[in-house]
Amino acid sequence: MMEGTYYKEWSAVLDREMEFKVYGHGGVPVLALPARGGRFYDWENNGMPDAAARLLHEGKIQLRHIILYSQ
Repeated sequence: MMEGTYYKEWSAVLDREMEFKVYGHGGVPVLALPARGGRFYDWENNGMPDAAARLLHEGKIQLRHIILYSQ
């Protein structure tokens, strides 16, 4: 399983903590969005970072997966 780095940081704009995970060490940033009602870890649990492992290891892309909030 591809390992990512977990972050939980305060967003002053949204006035709340935001969770996200980054996979890869460099390359073009690719924003990965969860399915409706999903969490950032659902993407990992379904093996999507593993599907992009070659590009991640080669430093061609960096996945940034976030959770979306709606109110």
